[in-house]
Amino acid sequence: MTSQYVGVDVAKESSVYALGEGETGWFPNTPAGLRRAQRWVRERLGDRPGHMVLESTGPYGTGLAKFFYQLPGWKVSVVNPKQVRRFAEAQLRRSKTDRIDAVVLAQLGPALQPLAWAPLAPEREKLQVLVPRGQQLQRMLQQEQNRLHAFGAAGWEVPEVQACLQRQIANLKQAIGEVRQACLALLQAHPQLGEEVRLLTSIPGIGITTALGLLAEMGQPSRYRYAKSLVAQAGVAPAEKTSGSSVRGKPAISRQGSPALRRLMYMPTVVAICWNPVVRDFYQRLLHKGKPVTVALLAAMNKLLRICWGVLTNQLPFQYQITAPNP
Repeated sequence: MTSQYVGVDVAKESSVYALGEGETGWFPNTPAGLRRAQRWVRERLGDRPGHMVLESTGPYGTGLAKFFYQLPGWKVSVVNPKQVRRFAEAQLRRSKTDRIDAVVLAQLGPALQPLAWAPLAPEREKLQVLVPRGQQLQRMLQQEQNRLHAFGAAGWEVPEVQACLQRQIANLKQAIGEVRQACLALLQAHPQLGEEVRLLTSIPGIGITTALGLLAEMGQPSRYRYAKSLVAQAGVAPAEKTSGSSVRGKPAISRQGSPALRRLMYMPTVVAICWNPVVRDFYQRLLHKGKPVTVALLAAMNKLLRICWGVLTNQLPFQYQITAPNP
């Protein structure tokens, strides 16, 4: 039996549910509200299986997606907000409201038939929470250290402020250590995660911090069937701009991916250019061909991500073999 798509526009306190024909309902994002939404949808679908479609809106949509996923016979799809916006523009939608967004999501379902969503294993979901929190704390620590340095450089005599900054720095360092220990405990408790970190850190340029960050960004490595999928998520896949005989734009990276993943891979790529023979040789070849440094660096990031995908997919550590020249 064909599934009936239901669009859900998720907000902080409540969500709007809509059918493709335009009928909508509003319900709070509470356990009782979700049960009411389930009944509202079921009354309108009858015996037809339901397929919820919502945007990737971070934590606010996660609980809703999990609720409908565990219901027998229901499916959930979590789609890219940019994809939804382009779909609405293709329909020449001029207004944007919660109701309209929910209807657009319901109509997007049968048109694009998005892939079904499934929640991550608990340990991988925990990693996706721990790693960003550690990154947030690290940024906060750097900010407080910068303030303390500026305070001293200015020669201000306000011991209360200096003591406050020093306490904050000490607290942040302690919190960072606790998050790091929680990550290490997670690796010890779940051998598969530990093995994936071991494989990634076998690559010159990839340390344990980068490995944990990459796994947190990927969620479930097995869902990346091809290396280009991981490269596309990072937004470093090349995008051409040509049309007819007049448009000849220079190829550039798409940037339609995760900025956090690009930031994560920047310094490892710089290190790999120096110490990873595969990435270094690739980078040097591009420079010798006259490619700008920035272009060569982004291509090296692309290469490093493909190597990361390769060791995870093949379950083999990084190996580099020097091929002897033919006699």
